[in-house]
Amino acid sequence: MSVLQAIKSQNQARELEDRRLQLRRRNLLVLILRHLCDQGYVQALEKLCTEANLSLAKVDAADNIDLLTIMQEYEDFYEFKFGRRPKLVRSVGAEEVMAPSVKTVLGQRNASESSTRPPGKPVSGAMAARERREKAAAGQLDRKSEAAARRKAAMDSVKLPPEVGAQRVAGVTVSSEGRAAACHDAMSVSGRPLSSTTASTAGVPDGQDGAEQAGLLHGRLLKPLPDLGSSELRELGAAIMRDIIQQSPAVRWQDVAGLQEAKRLLQEAVVLPLKYPQLFTGILAPWKGVLLYGPPGTGKTLLARAVASECQTTFFNISASTIVSKYRGDSEKLVRVLFDLARYHEPSTIFLDECDAVMGARGEGGEHEASRRMKTELLTQMDGLQQSGARIFVLAATNLPWQLDAALLRRLEKRIFVPLPECTARQQMLEVLLGARCQPAISLADLAEGTAGFSGCDVACLAKEAAMRPLRRLMAQLEVVPPSSTAEPSVDQISQTDLQAALEATKPTAHVHKSKYEQFTSQYGQPGA
Repeated sequence: MSVLQAIKSQNQARELEDRRLQLRRRNLLVLILRHLCDQGYVQALEKLCTEANLSLAKVDAADNIDLLTIMQEYEDFYEFKFGRRPKLVRSVGAEEVMAPSVKTVLGQRNASESSTRPPGKPVSGAMAARERREKAAAGQLDRKSEAAARRKAAMDSVKLPPEVGAQRVAGVTVSSEGRAAACHDAMSVSGRPLSSTTASTAGVPDGQDGAEQAGLLHGRLLKPLPDLGSSELRELGAAIMRDIIQQSPAVRWQDVAGLQEAKRLLQEAVVLPLKYPQLFTGILAPWKGVLLYGPPGTGKTLLARAVASECQTTFFNISASTIVSKYRGDSEKLVRVLFDLARYHEPSTIFLDECDAVMGARGEGGEHEASRRMKTELLTQMDGLQQSGARIFVLAATNLPWQLDAALLRRLEKRIFVPLPECTARQQMLEVLLGARCQPAISLADLAEGTAGFSGCDVACLAKEAAMRPLRRLMAQLEVVPPSSTAEPSVDQISQTDLQAALEATKPTAHVHKSKYEQFTSQYGQPGA
């Protein structure tokens, strides 16, 4: 058990550090936005707000915090510690004058952060020079640490002359006698003081302050569009970037009634591999593709929303309009750019809703050549996911699984049948939707037994119809009440008569193709309830 606890603690610490790094990057962008706004760089401000999905209307720099102040404090601290001013910029060498455009360099620099570099131009001379400088800096790391230790020992032993007077270090004015202590106490990591009393709590979450800062940052922090090789592909990439879910749908696993097997498999495919990557290696590598199929209104899209809310991945919500183009050759280009962007933003989840619209069985009469090329490109890209180590998960949903291409079924390793909700799940939905509106003596269990064959959407329609009946009675009373009446209108609670009338008025819509679903599940799938 101690080994499992150690693994869990290590992963919790890693997740905490990842959240801190993400928060630090967002804070930096917010400070840059405030600096651009204060200095009047309006166009750069608008462009950065669009690319980073941030806005000063939602989150702004704290009081007395700006980039100029932070830079001044850093320069003062650096000069106090090393006895010289820091060098923040450098002159561009002759070999870098003929470097490619800024967009190309930025695209290659950002792409190098991921495990797989998107296809583009070769690394330029400027990039090679930067890599050489990084290697040289890494080689000097040990020497710098030793020199820093010697400087610290010398600083503690040498008494500074009195004429130097007080100096400003990290926003605190100290005298010459207390500089060394103030220098040590003023150092901080991620806003937390670095001292002997707080070093032991470095792995503890920041608590209310950290939660408050995290709550200030709305939406997902987007990376800039990478270099895709040409302006045409860049335009296609910008169109696909609009389908990234930036705001959380706020759907949790517990919000989905039933479907325990489906939720377990989705957690195995997306959630758990990110939490415990050391356990999902080799033959235990996570699933690359999952197909959700079943009657309409049973919760397939709701499960996808739960994945987008619970999983810390970049979620691409793809429909037929995203990857189908009327121009020749653009559909397969869109598919390729989609997977390139998924690799660039990994870990990523690609959700193909109503995938039968774009991935029907090939070879049928009347199929256009462009449709076959697009399907072939999609199958090729999905096959590449299984052969590479890219952390990309494909989630597909359909109501007609028997119309899908056989090659797509092979690449979607898990095929989960999302059935109609059972009586217990229907009762849970009715209690959530109508529990506070019904009369105390009403039993929703009896109503749930009478809704056999209803899908989740049918149950929601039934609940809405039952809630509308007291409102209709109130509206009828408001039409005949004199204007001088002082009685406050109120909606009555739902009665048993209202429930029975709503049940008679609502009919199930998901009873078709029952035998086909059973046959497909016996041949290719597995139950998800």
